[in-house]
Amino acid sequence: MSADILIIQHHIAEGAGNIAKWLALNNLSYHINLLPAALPENIDDYQGVIVLGGPMHVDKDNPRLAQELKIIKQFIDLDKAVLGICLGGQLVASALGAKIVAMPTPEHGWLNVTTHNTEQLMEHLDEQLEARLGEQLLVPQWHQQQFTLPEGATLLGSSEQCRNQMFRYKQHVLALQFHPEWNNSSIQELQEYFVEQCPLQTVSNTHIDGLEVWWFKVLDTWWQDASVSNV
Repeated sequence: MSADILIIQHHIAEGAGNIAKWLALNNLSYHINLLPAALPENIDDYQGVIVLGGPMHVDKDNPRLAQELKIIKQFIDLDKAVLGICLGGQLVASALGAKIVAMPTPEHGWLNVTTHNTEQLMEHLDEQLEARLGEQLLVPQWHQQQFTLPEGATLLGSSEQCRNQMFRYKQHVLALQFHPEWNNSSIQELQEYFVEQCPLQTVSNTHIDGLEVWWFKVLDTWWQDASVSNV
């Protein structure tokens, strides 16, 4: 299927969230590859890939994840836009040679992430937005593993329990350990599917809206820079 973006989704309850809204705002088409559907054999028609979260572990012998790693490496080598979130971020980091290790203390719930090198997060810094959210972002987390920082990558975010929360590699690759794509609807879906396992509660729409504005500015910068690198 021809589309601008390939979205790799690992679990029915872990969808694209507000990324779908951002794609629509930017008139970008996308194709969702929901496991266990076969991955595309050819990526020539795609401008980029977004790899979402999921319950699997990168360090386990998983043929499906091995296939995803191969595709992610192809996107990276072709200077196409690459975005990974949680499990997806770990896969992107692994494709760049980083290690994936278990965390001494898993991160579950709404936790603070401190941003670094914000000039690389947003092309045009928004002072009002920064004052509203601050350097510490309260974001949803749900992971037991973490990635090391790949060689040549720039660290963009850290938390108390997880130093490497977010990084950028060259102009076209962005990886995160947390979930800025989740909104209250996403969390309600997770609650319904996982019931007592879900560590997250909904929060005020004001906070969700502010986080979304920040996230969309990050996505804008990622996509614009990736488009330049692929010229």
